Amino acid sequence: MTSIPSRFLPGEWLRAFDSARSLYASIDADRSQRWRHLLGFAVGLLAGSALTPLVPDSGAHGFVESVFTLTGVLAGFVTATLLFSGRVSGVEVLSETEAREYVENVRYLLWSQIVTLFVFVMTVALSIAWIGFGGALPTPVSDVLFLLVCATFGLSMLRVILLPWQIYEFQDFSLTKLLEAKEREEDERNRREMDALQSQLEAKRDI
Repeated sequence: MTSIPSRFLPGEWLRAFDSARSLYASIDADRSQRWRHLLGFAVGLLAGSALTPLVPDSGAHGFVESVFTLTGVLAGFVTATLLFSGRVSGVEVLSETEAREYVENVRYLLWSQIVTLFVFVMTVALSIAWIGFGGALPTPVSDVLFLLVCATFGLSMLRVILLPWQIYEFQDFSLTKLLEAKEREEDERNRREMDALQSQLEAKRDI
């Protein structure tokens, strides 16, 4: 039965919520433990917060503009990466067990990229807020907003550092399985050739 709030939400919102629940539920339990995600987020936020006293007041505006530009570009890159994740040639040679493992890796990579994209969007939003309203806000509020920009920027950079290695893990799995499949084909071809040669030798002996 459709809940009352669902009746008033756009269809694409409901589909997005369902997709998010489905993707999160499909991730391996060990990888999806919340405290591990929170620990990773805390490390990135603390590292970014450490940048705050290093930025002089005179350079704060230029710093936030640079953060805004960089995270905006990276958000576009991650969006493009999301579109092509899982599109690797050679997966048709995988066995059912290997295919399940492959799908699990792809889903985890997609989840990680989606989280990274949301971190970028949050950083961009905070940067826009500071650039647009920081000067009009009370100094303590503006300082807190600047701290949040630095914190989310640090988390964004941590996510960027992790992303290439996650992609490598995924690509390496695909390439390794492809190589193993080719080795099995080569072994099978050699076995058939040896069987054919042995059959010819036995036929000659019978003559």
